[in-house]
Order: sequence, then C-alpha cells, then structure tokens
Amino acid sequence: MSSPEQFPNYLHLGDSYTCAEGISPADGWPQAWRARLEGQGRQLGRTHVLAQNGWTCGELLENLNNASLEPEWDWITICVGVNNQYRGLEEASFGSELLELVKQANCLLSNPPGGIILLSIPDWGVSPFAADRDRIAIAAEIDAFNAVIRKVSIQTVYPFVNWTGLTRSFAGQPDAFAPDGLHPSAKQYSAWAAFLEQSKLGY
Repeated sequence: MSSPEQFPNYLHLGDSYTCAEGISPADGWPQAWRARLEGQGRQLGRTHVLAQNGWTCGELLENLNNASLEPEWDWITICVGVNNQYRGLEEASFGSELLELVKQANCLLSNPPGGIILLSIPDWGVSPFAADRDRIAIAAEIDAFNAVIRKVSIQTVYPFVNWTGLTRSFAGQPDAFAPDGLHPSAKQYSAWAAFLEQSKLGY
C-alpha cells in the first residue's frame, strides 16, 4: 500500500460496464465510488480506467500488456467476462485468461500481494435491450461465468464481490438504464458504488 505521505491510486480494468458505455464516464461506478470514498473524508490519488465496450477477457489482457502501466496502483478492480458470455465463448478459456489477467495485474500493484478486487459479471438479461431474449438462459450462463470468477478468486486469494444480484434488482426500471437500453444509467451505477462502499474493500 502507499506510504502515509501518499494517497492510494486506483486502476479499474474491464469492459463497457467499467467505461460507462452509453453515458458520461463521470457517471460510471468508478467515479461514483471515488466520490463516496472522498465523501468519507478519504484522500485519494489517481484513478485510471482501462476498459472499452466489447472487450472480452482476452482482449482486455492484450490491451493491458500493451498499456505500459507503472506498478503504482494500490487497488485494482477487474470486471470482465460479459462479452465472453455474449459471444458464446468457452468458460474454460475464460478461466485461463482471467487467471493470467490477475497475474499481470498483480505485477502492477505498488506493494503486492494485496489490492486486487474481482467483481462479478452484471446481468444484462434484465435490461430493456434483452426483452426479446431468453433471460433465464442468459442468467444461467452469467452465473456459470461468475462461478469461474469465484474459482479464480479462491485460487489467487483475492476477494470476490458479487453484485450480480444487485444488477438484477433493476429489472423493469427503465431509468436504471442508459438510452441504449442495455447499459446502466448513472442511477444504477450509483447503487453499484454504494454496494462497493459497503463491502469495505478498496480502503
């Protein structure tokens, strides 16, 4: 962790959920979480988001390897996998890629081995976009991918935060989604940030 003279830096790795696709990045959960921590009187260092709409775990790993980031991060969150599920990719390959991603992220910590938080995959099946999809099948597939994340969490001894149930609670709330009908709105991301705050991680 940072010394008392330094403030903690946060690196957020992910896909559309982390870069706040469809709304202003300032309204995404990374910034909302930061605002909550600062509201408690905490002083924070840098916040950096490495995420893009559509990225699979393998694509995130590739971009992380090419990002030339310095090992200066006290907390690193990883929220990825929804595009693996959406594209029908194998759970086994996702697990291998995620494990490698965690290993690479570990090298970016300012003081390993602590500081990585694995986040579960939100359920896009509750979104208006999925109205004509098999929502039960989507939920089952996301649960299966989340089981892989939990397994990697146990294997690497990093915490796993399961906020999938929270994302499902927004079913039937149009204002909880961006204009594209798929991605969360600022309202929903604010709830995600509150959930993270309550987890007491990232301090």
